[in-house]
Amino acid sequence: MKAGFARVEITPGKPMHMAGYDRRQGYSKGCLDPLYVSVVVIGGEVPKFAICSFDLLGVDTAFCDELRQFIENHTFLQGKHVMICATHTHSGPSGIFCNRKNYGSGYADQLLHSGLKAARNAIDDFSETVVSSIPLTVKGVASIRNLGRQQKAQSYEMDAGVLLFSRKKENIRICTFACHPTVLDEQNLFFSRDLPGSAASFMEDGKNTIFLNGPCADLSTRYTRQGSNSEELHRLGKLWGDAVNEI
Repeated sequence: MKAGFARVEITPGKPMHMAGYDRRQGYSKGCLDPLYVSVVVIGGEVPKFAICSFDLLGVDTAFCDELRQFIENHTFLQGKHVMICATHTHSGPSGIFCNRKNYGSGYADQLLHSGLKAARNAIDDFSETVVSSIPLTVKGVASIRNLGRQQKAQSYEMDAGVLLFSRKKENIRICTFACHPTVLDEQNLFFSRDLPGSAASFMEDGKNTIFLNGPCADLSTRYTRQGSNSEELHRLGKLWGDAVNEI
């Protein structure tokens, strides 16, 4: 089996409205940490399957269909074998959904080309690997919001299973999680990957880690966070990152 990984920065180069909070006003003022599209390709002798994860609030069907076709047209991957998703950060740009009045076609086009570039680079990184599936839960990072009390929230164990691709070159890691990764609130005007980005900064091989958000529903950091600033973001990210490093 073989696998390859690449990521390409997608942080907007100019101020934009931000997605995730209806009460947030004004344009972005800068970048707390860069946004990326991360791609892992998997296969036998040749890449067969690709996962593309964007540090965005979400990706709509129209964008996914267009990117799949774009990748199929410019690589030997079939579009039906390309999975596209988002980490659900609430500190990314708005204007990314084609059925909204604020849709920004220019930035959407940038996302398409960045996704293709990351896929191509991941194909170039394709090499032999041994795969391990590692179950993991992490306490104190997220909880069910309707628990309502922080002391109960701290005991909740968030599913955070890892798929590890061990290679002679840098290892690749797929980290799954299931929560709204919303440490930063509507007062924040700086682009950020939020919780996954912070966790990656504490992980070994964090730059080669792709994050897949699951059915987050009523799961969030509402009762585990002690603030909505960068210091609290680092605290919760370290809990998650350290847990991954220990496996």
